[in-house]
Amino acid sequence: MVETNRDKGMSVIVPIVEGPGDAEAIPVLLRKVLAYLNKSHIHVATPKNAHGCSNIERPGGLEKFVEHAFRTKECGGVLLVLDTDGDVRCPKTLAPALASRIRKYGARKPVAIVFAKNEYEVWFIASVESIAGKPIKGNAGIAQGVTAPTSCESVRNPKAWIEKNFSNKQKYKETLHQAPLSALVDPATAAPRSRSFRRLIHAVEELVASIEASLVSVTPK
Repeated sequence: MVETNRDKGMSVIVPIVEGPGDAEAIPVLLRKVLAYLNKSHIHVATPKNAHGCSNIERPGGLEKFVEHAFRTKECGGVLLVLDTDGDVRCPKTLAPALASRIRKYGARKPVAIVFAKNEYEVWFIASVESIAGKPIKGNAGIAQGVTAPTSCESVRNPKAWIEKNFSNKQKYKETLHQAPLSALVDPATAAPRSRSFRRLIHAVEELVASIEASLVSVTPK
């Protein structure tokens, strides 16, 4: 059931993420998505770092992190961004299950759940042409001329794919590379190639619509 959110004027999305690399990168990427949607008036708060999806899945874990997010100053909505880690997690079953737990707990703000196919880095692959040839923190990044594979989400190890395509053969590190690579993602390029990136865009749209209408919703249903 959709309920009226009486806390009007809230305009901050609070992400919940799996690790330190995501905690730095997700706000960067969400600001790109919000700009793409012409919703830059919605801001992004510092993410809540779960330090592993297992801490979210365990009994009471999800509810704890969501409650922390709800208590963030000016929280307008909450966005969980997780990885499927290959076939370890099935978003078609786990995302609705997590959403059901949030409803039972009692959502006071809109909440949306998104799973990146395999790993967060799949979204870099889907937008690699906007990234290739550009430096990363003063160092060479992905080599000029690298193009996306035919099926981006079929890449089983996106981190290894990114590392293989670095022009200077450097090692890929989430905490070093995720945020600057996120800043180079072009949502218009990534969306047609990645179903999970399209879900991210749609989830942000859902949150913004609920925030602007002062409604509480939890997705997916």
